[in-house]
Amino acid sequence: MGVAAAHAGFLELWRKLIQRAGEAGCDLKTFMPGDREMPFHASDQDALNIAAMYSEYPLSTLGPQGMGFVPGDVKMYHTVGQKPWRGSFLLRALAGIPPSNAMKFFFSQVSSPIRPYSFLGLRVRKLACSISALLGRFYRRN
Repeated sequence: MGVAAAHAGFLELWRKLIQRAGEAGCDLKTFMPGDREMPFHASDQDALNIAAMYSEYPLSTLGPQGMGFVPGDVKMYHTVGQKPWRGSFLLRALAGIPPSNAMKFFFSQVSSPIRPYSFLGLRVRKLACSISALLGRFYRRN
């Protein structure tokens, strides 16, 4: 999320709402401290949604296509569930779960400027992702 300096008050609103979640009994040290029945399920994300709903600052929002959840004009992929840097692509593919577009995109972006993998490590992961995507064309869990 980007915020212009002139609109930094939005961040203060968000901080206050997170603080209110803590005051309402939400454990702020836990990502999802409760179930969906609680006022704050994922405290920081729920507080962000409330801040966006009640903000007087201008917002530039995107629908689900903006984060790659559905086809469209993707601005920033968001991986849900298994993260591309964790687990085995091949084991997941054999279980009928091919890599998502977000996972594939991740490996197209990690060669520079920050390199979290060695040259060989990245090649191996890209190859595993490609093989998993190929397997996913023929075998998927329903």
